[in-house]
Amino acid sequence: MRIIGILSVCVLLAACGFQLRGSQSPSLAGYQINVSSPEPFGQLTRSLIHRLRQLGAELTAHKAPEQLTIELGQLQRVQRTLSVDLNGRPIEYEYSLSVPVTVSRRQQVLVRQTFVVHRVLTWDHTRAVARDTEKAQTEQEMARELADSIAEMIRIHAPTVS
Repeated sequence: MRIIGILSVCVLLAACGFQLRGSQSPSLAGYQINVSSPEPFGQLTRSLIHRLRQLGAELTAHKAPEQLTIELGQLQRVQRTLSVDLNGRPIEYEYSLSVPVTVSRRQQVLVRQTFVVHRVLTWDHTRAVARDTEKAQTEQEMARELADSIAEMIRIHAPTVS
């Protein structure tokens, strides 16, 4: 009886489209993609190129009509104070990264979207050097998260544009 219950739950989950994370095959295999960015060697661009290669895409250096073109806009960094200590020094910040992205093919815009990532950072004023290192590491993580979101959007929309 227990086995029948487990099998029925598995069948129900499979019917709903449930998949274990990482179990998808690369779905951008065969796609030629050009990535252009105002910061071609920036963390976001490098992370996006790495993620697209993981998904099986072929990246090209020059634009061609038949390929997908991803244009990254200027990366915007916003830091906002959320709370201060008794001396009026900020101790908690909200840090945001956002980037506008345009995906086109054959000079036709397919997707135009702005991606945003937020983090709340707490600072210890006694560790000034560690604060800068932590902020840089957090920005790298946020850039990777933005790249993953952009790649996932392209993976979802790519089959519809072939």
